[in-house]
Amino acid sequence: MNNDKVIPILDKCLECLLYCLIFFMPISIAAIEICFGFAFAVFIVKKILQPDLRLFKNTAFIYLVIFLIFCSLSIGNSGIYFLKGLRAILGKWLENILIFIIVLDTFNTPKKIKRALLVLLITAVLIGVDSVYQQFTRIEFIRQNKIFGGPIAATFKTPNSLAAYFSPILLFLLVLLVERKQRLKNIITYSFLIILSGTAIMLTYSRGSWVGVIAAMFLAAALTKNSKKMVFFILAFMVILMAVPITRQKVLYSFSPGGDNFRFAITNITWAVINENPLLGKGIGTYMLHFKRLAPAGLGIQYAHNCYLQIWAECGIFALLSFILFLVVVLGRAIRSYKRSRNSVHLGLICGIFGFLVHALFDNHLYSLQLAVYFWFLMGLLVSVTKIEEAKRGVAF
Repeated sequence: MNNDKVIPILDKCLECLLYCLIFFMPISIAAIEICFGFAFAVFIVKKILQPDLRLFKNTAFIYLVIFLIFCSLSIGNSGIYFLKGLRAILGKWLENILIFIIVLDTFNTPKKIKRALLVLLITAVLIGVDSVYQQFTRIEFIRQNKIFGGPIAATFKTPNSLAAYFSPILLFLLVLLVERKQRLKNIITYSFLIILSGTAIMLTYSRGSWVGVIAAMFLAAALTKNSKKMVFFILAFMVILMAVPITRQKVLYSFSPGGDNFRFAITNITWAVINENPLLGKGIGTYMLHFKRLAPAGLGIQYAHNCYLQIWAECGIFALLSFILFLVVVLGRAIRSYKRSRNSVHLGLICGIFGFLVHALFDNHLYSLQLAVYFWFLMGLLVSVTKIEEAKRGVAF
């Protein structure tokens, strides 16, 4: 069998494995690892049979490589935790970046991207129904996770993770509703999904996600030609937050004296870790070990609750700057491309990812396996859409 017949089969296998990956992402960590393992193996075979390095000639990849280099250099500061650092860079960051590369390489046509987004939305309906079910029964029906008072988390470990999952979906659907003239059945479908995802976000009581959603809606209002519609949704979202007693209480709690002392304490310890080695960090994967060393008794072991500060603490300022430059290049290029194409899917992905990244200022998404996979999957789709739109205009990616 020659390569011309094998490559399409491998492409179809990769496509199906990635659909499974995004479907099982909110449900099963084991399934994520299995899907990635098979996808990576198929991807390697494909590249051996059909070598193609054009993917790696983009400026964004240069910053990713620089990021990985400084993450690797930080392992030198890990001391006795050298193996832990090695596992962190190979088993977490490198694996997630490979997901980004595989998604970008596989979803290279509008039809494939559309199918990927459809799988994502179908999965979101399942998780949304599960979330509402958990709110009323205190147990969700997929994994039988129970909650004993407090906000919902559905299949995720924490309410914040559930909110981080739904925020890009809510933003993506809002943009589609605002940007395009829709048929009645699409308006009804999108409205149902918006209400479902918005309800789930509200029920998590995740203030960071609320900030991320509002910030991303402002970005959408600045970019879309239908800014008045988006401003309406911004006002509606904020009115609901303040009208519902429990969400209003959570918002006001942020401004009450001592309301966020716990978060401030974590941030102060994070800065203490950063100050010990601001250039190259204390070693990738070692943040919580140093947190335990510096934290007062009773605070326990915590993430930094700020992805960017944790990257700085573990890997140093150069790693953080290269990661931020990667994000700026990808989002900046996507925004410029959107302004020419006016592709609503393009803007939906931009705003969804931006909202996720703003929320990451208040939580540890990039250190959660499920959410890290989710982020890099969305980034792969965004870069793929940008690449397709630029190819239409004859611009080299």
